[in-house]
Amino acid sequence: MQTYVAPEDIRTFIPPHPDPASENLSPRQLASLMRTNNIQVWSQRAYEEEVVVRRFFGRSSVLFNAPEAIRHVLVDHPEAYGRTRATLRILKPLLGEGLFTSEGAAWRHQRRTLAPAFTPRSVELLVPHIRSATTEMIGSLAATGKERVDLFPMIQRLALEIAGRTMFSLEIG
Repeated sequence: MQTYVAPEDIRTFIPPHPDPASENLSPRQLASLMRTNNIQVWSQRAYEEEVVVRRFFGRSSVLFNAPEAIRHVLVDHPEAYGRTRATLRILKPLLGEGLFTSEGAAWRHQRRTLAPAFTPRSVELLVPHIRSATTEMIGSLAATGKERVDLFPMIQRLALEIAGRTMFSLEIG
């Protein structure tokens, strides 16, 4: 397969994205946005501030962007923070009992099991495989010559290709 080399200007490309939400959404507006695009429920503050606190359907919702805050919650004091029953009721059928939905001893066990795979040294070993699969997908996109393409199946295929290359040393294509 031919390797595609991206032109320099492609690195400055900013993909389309939804406009951030207003700071004062009503509960009805918030619910409507959540049904269509969960990214769009966040205001501009969520992209600029390290910690954003807001009321969310009668509860406080906290978004952390600061690495120290994330470490404080996820590593140093996970027992002091939890997910709501509603959140778990929605996510568990989709994600199962994985790292994102587990708590307590189960979460600590899963985190310790997965942590070695995500050290900088381990991730560095995966980068060439991820880069080559991504570069090939960009090349196939460029070769289509179409103005519009459905990226969903292409991204699914890319995810499978990356998984195959990084976990099994196999090219799925």
